[in-house]
Amino acid sequence: MYIYYAYNTLGAIDSMTEIKRIYQLIESDHFRTKPNLYIGDRNITTLYNFLNGAFFALKIHEVESRESEPDFRKFHDWVADHYNWFESTAGWKNIILKECDGDEEKALDVFFNLYDEFKKGTS
Repeated sequence: MYIYYAYNTLGAIDSMTEIKRIYQLIESDHFRTKPNLYIGDRNITTLYNFLNGAFFALKIHEVESRESEPDFRKFHDWVADHYNWFESTAGWKNIILKECDGDEEKALDVFFNLYDEFKKGTS
C-alpha cells in the first residue's frame, strides 16, 4: 500500500492495477533519482530488500508477471556473467556491491545501468 500511496501522490500511477508492474517502478526516472523517497535510503542493500519484499507480495497475492517483462530471477546469472564470475550464488546485490568496492550508493547507480542492459538483452 505504501508503494501505491507514494506513487499516487506523485501522479505517476493512475490505478491500483498498474502497481503490479514492479518494473515500472524500477524504470521510473523519479525512483532512480530519488530512491530514498520510496525505499528510505539511497543504497543497493535497501533496494534489494525492497525488491525481495515487492516480489514476495506479488507472489503471495498470485499476481502474474507480463510476458514483456524479463524474468528477474535470471538477473543473478546475468550479473555474474557480466562480471565474469564463476557462479551467481552470491546474488546480484552482492556481486555488484563487491565490484563497486562496497560503495552502496555507487552500486545502486550501477544496478540501474545493469538492469537496463539486462532488460534490453532479454526483451
